[in-house]
Amino acid sequence: MRLPRLPAGRQVALATGLLAMTFYFMKTYHIITIGCQMNLSDSERMASKLEQSGYKKTDDKYAARLVIVNTCGVRQSAENRIYGLIPRIKKENSEARIILTGCLTERKDVKRRLKDYVDV
Repeated sequence: MRLPRLPAGRQVALATGLLAMTFYFMKTYHIITIGCQMNLSDSERMASKLEQSGYKKTDDKYAARLVIVNTCGVRQSAENRIYGLIPRIKKENSEARIILTGCLTERKDVKRRLKDYVDV
């Protein structure tokens, strides 16, 4: 896209704004893997499917349009992490769609505690 002839400072501002808008409307994802080797393998497969569907990976979990949290319920510390992490992501990026997957999704107490923050 060719920018109109503007003073240099305005061209930079316009280009920055266009870049920000493009990033906002892009289908971006971030996967957080907590737990075992099986979860790591599952996360890699999910990433592959998302890429095939046109999503682009971002390292910024607070800017991603889709955040997948792949959990493990073996250790209490892993469970405790999601209780702080998921609400923080939703607070920083209210537009993000958060998917919780893995072992902890089977537990009703976890579902109840995160119901206001998790979309699926």
